[in-house]
Amino acid sequence: MNNDMRKNNFVFIMIALSISCKHPYMPKAFNASDHFLVVSGFINASPNASTTISLTRSQNVSDTTIAVPEAYAQVAIEGEGGETFNLQDQGNGNYVSVPLSLNQSGSYRLKITTNDGKDYLSDLILVKITPPIDSVTWKQINDVTKEKDVTIYVNTHDPNNDTRYYRWDFTETWQYSSTLSGIWGLKGNLIIYKNDSTTQTDSCWRTAESKDINITTTLALSDDVVSEFPLTVIPKDDERISVRYSIMVRQYALTPDAYQFRANLQKNTELNGTIFDPQPFQLSSNIHCTTNPNEPVIGYISASTMEQKRIFIYRKEVTGWNYHGTIEDCHFLEIAANPVYFGIWDYPDPTYDPYYFSGGTLHIAKKACLECQFWGGTTSRPSFW
Repeated sequence: MNNDMRKNNFVFIMIALSISCKHPYMPKAFNASDHFLVVSGFINASPNASTTISLTRSQNVSDTTIAVPEAYAQVAIEGEGGETFNLQDQGNGNYVSVPLSLNQSGSYRLKITTNDGKDYLSDLILVKITPPIDSVTWKQINDVTKEKDVTIYVNTHDPNNDTRYYRWDFTETWQYSSTLSGIWGLKGNLIIYKNDSTTQTDSCWRTAESKDINITTTLALSDDVVSEFPLTVIPKDDERISVRYSIMVRQYALTPDAYQFRANLQKNTELNGTIFDPQPFQLSSNIHCTTNPNEPVIGYISASTMEQKRIFIYRKEVTGWNYHGTIEDCHFLEIAANPVYFGIWDYPDPTYDPYYFSGGTLHIAKKACLECQFWGGTTSRPSFW
């Protein structure tokens, strides 16, 4: 037997052994039944501001359902002097206070009693004063890897050098249009003229909340200045700048512990899961289950004022933006108008709408091409637009 044959036989034997030695591994956490309380939100100490707290339950690896809201809980803000402000259950795990003007020099904590009778209490938290946002800016990056992408930045500073730890979130709102624009619509089985903002289906608005963790610290700098912190990137030709785009940026001051909690959470969510990655961090919460001190709670409550700023970007301000609409292939059909009355709609396919008339011929097209709300937006113009 020559050397090549010996090598081939050895490789075959090793492969066979490796296959035969494989056993399914099911870690205990995969089938664990624990669903711990998850608390998100912050105590808003801005003047005449409402506080919103969201309660859900953690999910296990084997769960196929989305996060379950924690319903029918009692949630309250407690001040160090004993004052209590109850939050109202708004459904879907959200609890909201009436507008409050909390003492910006005081300390507050969150108290929660869940529907199963368990009590949870956060540490007392000293209110942090957030400095104003200097500006929200944007640049259109033009390089090989991100050709003509738009990046949104935030700039701020604290002249007293007291903040040092910052967090941001934001709400994006954008206008987009249907691929085809027509003046005819439907009301029951009648073709109507879309002549005002209540009947138009050409322009829609969509809104999305930020999902990434946006934090930074200026601790290593002599001055407490944040310059062009990148908040989000809008890829080239994205729908968000197809007509007009707006972003409302909200800024919060953090304590060192609150910053560290979010920094660890950020690292946990960004790990790739390879054997060379750092092990996930144990997240230390400042919320505790007083009914069962050994029960973990997920989340970290801060107390601060909030600063915000909005900017707009028009499509004409960006270059090389080639958004083609919700559907590129929007051909239309020609049918004869109703001989009794042209305004009667009796086309049997419900996926079509009237497009335009030409003499005795009616041109029709797919609803997906004519109705912008088909793609999840609303035809109601936002009040700030």
